[in-house]
Amino acid sequence: MSQEQDNLVLMRQIYAAYDQRDAGAMVAALAEDCRYESMEPTKVVRFGSLYVGKSGFLQALSDIAADWDLVSYRPTRMVADGDYVVVLADVAFRHRATGALVKIDKVDTWQLRDGRIIRFKEYYDTLKVEQIVKRVASAKAATRRPAPKRGKRSAPKRSARSRRPVAKAKRRRARGRR
Repeated sequence: MSQEQDNLVLMRQIYAAYDQRDAGAMVAALAEDCRYESMEPTKVVRFGSLYVGKSGFLQALSDIAADWDLVSYRPTRMVADGDYVVVLADVAFRHRATGALVKIDKVDTWQLRDGRIIRFKEYYDTLKVEQIVKRVASAKAATRRPAPKRGKRSAPKRSARSRRPVAKAKRRRARGRR
């Protein structure tokens, strides 16, 4: 098999395992000097930055798992060119804090050296992710009932109908009638 075919076989194994919530195949293929890069701003997700080294890559996976539940991660196309593999994927994650379901098209680029991953970089619609998470968080906040106030109690508010007799009596007194 050619180097490109070997790389494609490895990527297929990694994605099949990852879709089953198993990152073992990916971790086993990491080089010590690997890099993980995400384009997402860190104000939206904690993993939106550069992680360096095998421990950094593992931290990125941990940061993702802390905030997101994987629903599905299915590659639709894989292309290899020398040491590079580009993967197009349909991905769905659920945001743990808000419950927002985020379905996105994603592009993953991998660089390998001697069958080891030395660089991973992901591309996706970061604005879409941010908007979905914010929209669900806002909706959840709007449906929450405010906590009951403690302390001094006020008199219950009267409806317009219950105030009419009082207003009528005040008008009579003002006119001089009782």
